[in-house]
Amino acid sequence: MGEYTPRLTSAGMWGSKYWYSDNPFEAAGYGLPNCTAYAYGRIYELTGSKPTYLSLGNGGDWYTYNITEGMCEYGNEPRLGAIACWSEPGEAGHVAVVEQINQDGSFVISQSGYQRPLTSYPPDMSKYLWTNTCDGTTKKASWMSSYVFQGFIYCPGIGEPLNPSGWIAKNAYLTKSEMKHNAELIWQFFGSRGWSLNAVCAMLGNMETESTINPGIWESLIANGRGYGLVQWTPYTKYSEWAGAGWENNGNKQCERIIYEKDNGLQWFKNTAVTPVNPPITFAQFSTSTLPVETLANYFLWYYEHPGDPNQPNRAEQAKSWYEYLSTLEPDDPVNPTPSTPSFKTSLRNMRNFLLLRLR
Repeated sequence: MGEYTPRLTSAGMWGSKYWYSDNPFEAAGYGLPNCTAYAYGRIYELTGSKPTYLSLGNGGDWYTYNITEGMCEYGNEPRLGAIACWSEPGEAGHVAVVEQINQDGSFVISQSGYQRPLTSYPPDMSKYLWTNTCDGTTKKASWMSSYVFQGFIYCPGIGEPLNPSGWIAKNAYLTKSEMKHNAELIWQFFGSRGWSLNAVCAMLGNMETESTINPGIWESLIANGRGYGLVQWTPYTKYSEWAGAGWENNGNKQCERIIYEKDNGLQWFKNTAVTPVNPPITFAQFSTSTLPVETLANYFLWYYEHPGDPNQPNRAEQAKSWYEYLSTLEPDDPVNPTPSTPSFKTSLRNMRNFLLLRLR
């Protein structure tokens, strides 16, 4: 991420897709002024992607939901763009976004708050967004005496190590929200090249186990070790020597490698540990197949990955979850194919059902 630009006023908010047409709280009748609608829109504005990993419940539910579902990193230290979360006994709680961090440890938040009825259109935006400074020790603004600070949610794409092509790539296991970010890039890449959603999600179900859908991860987190990348090419030189300069942390290049393998009959071969021994379909046929995603996930596991244990039903379940999630997204327009450079191995669901109480 480049230099962080704090939002301290409501300029540009009225009518913006972040808070209106693309905001699920607005669609459900719980739009601005409302802390959850605001925080969702602000993260969307910061990252450029819908933060579908966030809770669609009350502000006081966000932090617990994030931990329970394993969505984003979280902690007790403020970061720019982090979501600050508070509960309030018997009430809906509150969320806000960290915009500035001061030398004394205090931090400035931008926020909105539930207010009905709406009295004017366009609205008085000063009631839709305001800022406060929170104490660095209590993590609360002066008016929050009845609130209990829960923690900060650190959303992907804000201060994350994104490489130039937009991938989250690092030698660490990714969170669910980070995996979703990369999964969307993979669907856009392959979907725009004619691959079926079934095939892409079958790969994603396997990639989740192999690498947490991370183009920068090494096997067992040992740098320069054996396997590397989205599908854990082993040894890693099968990929790196083919890719050449700039091969590390390069998600697009790794996707290109998979395309190259498909086009050149590489990596897809028989497996004597399963039935049938020979692949029922070619790799090229796999790429456009509309067979059940669970079936294709097993084919990719057996005839592409070739693990020591071919009985891994969790990969098919993961593939099914990716299908449910990505089925609402359209791939980019088709691209013209480009020749590959010769040389080898190369989870959540639809938006949750709205069950919204009165939101702050």
